[in-house]
Amino acid sequence: LFELKTVTPVNTLATVYVPAAGTAYPHIWVDGAETPAVLQGDYYVLEEIGSGEHVFRVMQTAAEEKAGIFCPTQV
Repeated sequence: LFELKTVTPVNTLATVYVPAAGTAYPHIWVDGAETPAVLQGDYYVLEEIGSGEHVFRVMQTAAEEKAGIFCPTQV
């Protein structure tokens, strides 16, 4: 449903907000691993993301991630 690519500078931590995208029970993936996130309003919050390049995906089901199904969104 949603993909975001980020770059976090060296020696820093990031807090990343990804849209809930109207999903009731979404699966949040960071760099290919399912990751827990906290819902705040219309966004899921992922805290303490370390330095480097990261890919965040919001999927309706875990099977979508495994199948490589997503709609890239440019930010």
